[in-house]
Amino acid sequence: MMEEKISKIIRNNAVSSYLMFGISWMFLFQRKNENLNNDFVKKHTRSALLIHLLIVISIIIFGFYGVLGKVFIWKYSLSSIILALILIFLFIVLFFGAYKAYKGEIFKIGEIFSIKKGKNVLDVNKDGNFGEKDKLTFVLSYIPFVGQIFTSKYNKNENIKEILKLNTFISFIFCFLFINYYHNLNQIIILLYFIFIAFVGVNLFGKSELIILNLSKYLDFGEIIKLLKILIKYLKNYISGNFKEFKILEQEQNKLDYEDKIKTFNEVKDLHELKGPKKIIYFPIVNLIFLFFKENKYKIHIRNGLTITFLLIITIILIIFKIIGGNILILFLFPICFGIGNLEKLYYKMPFIYEIYEFFAKIKGFFKKSKKVISEKRKEVKELKIKVGQEKDLEKNEKETKQTLDN
Repeated sequence: MMEEKISKIIRNNAVSSYLMFGISWMFLFQRKNENLNNDFVKKHTRSALLIHLLIVISIIIFGFYGVLGKVFIWKYSLSSIILALILIFLFIVLFFGAYKAYKGEIFKIGEIFSIKKGKNVLDVNKDGNFGEKDKLTFVLSYIPFVGQIFTSKYNKNENIKEILKLNTFISFIFCFLFINYYHNLNQIIILLYFIFIAFVGVNLFGKSELIILNLSKYLDFGEIIKLLKILIKYLKNYISGNFKEFKILEQEQNKLDYEDKIKTFNEVKDLHELKGPKKIIYFPIVNLIFLFFKENKYKIHIRNGLTITFLLIITIILIIFKIIGGNILILFLFPICFGIGNLEKLYYKMPFIYEIYEFFAKIKGFFKKSKKVISEKRKEVKELKIKVGQEKDLEKNEKETKQTLDN
């Protein structure tokens, strides 16, 4: 009977976490009260906190600051429409979470938050030497653009990978607000994010606990490219009648990507070393000097870098003619920082950037092939004309010879 009463109290506490807006976070720090200090309540509290946070952020961005408020649809601003839709959705999710808690079931949205402990889990290089250097690496990985430069090389570490996804997502929000001149809102979000980083750092150095947000894998640029490739194959197979399940295509694409990395690495590993500082490969305009270099181990990176320069030049031209605003240049920090951070990976084909390179390489190849075909056709026509001319001369000579013999 006592166990049933405790079970009911625990469920009610979990339900309360969704309804007690703004104070439910205190449930996470309860140590003595067993009705609050248990996994069931804490998982639901994390879910509730995430939903509450999203509600507050949505109201600040689309309500208070009116992002996209200058666009109107049927006399309603786009910011009001987006805010209304988001709030309706979030309140439905909120009550659904409370219902799951009442039923004694876990609401998995709360699993987005996790706290990692233990030397084996937090060891960056998995070399058994976990220490302050590893802790500093984790903190740096949270800092926009700095994390991409200094910690991208560790992205095989699942914790670093998760942190970089959050870092990239937050950095993209910064850039979006900067491009659209929402500077005050940007400053508030930057301040809040750096307070969060400070909290992570204190927790990590003080307790050796790392706070992780497990976001969707599709917040990674590489995964987005992979998804697009899979979707194209999925639709092609459906149209052609050779249908394959998405999961099978995903496995095939993962295998192809892995094989491409191995193939690319084997192609470049025996090429000669590039002398001088490697980082200038990703310095736009300056990296044009690599047009005059022979093939070397860093040829994939050079292609990445030159493509960035090409895109930058096009962007500057569009800015000069006032087609786009100058603030958009901030987006080039993404490929530059990711490129520098991944220099040790000789096979690194930067998502989106290398696809653009391959696209223009195909166009160039098409024109070269066309030029070659035209050249061969001209040669054939020329040879044909010579042959026809020779035949005419031969006929003429035969006629003249015949006339001479007749006379």
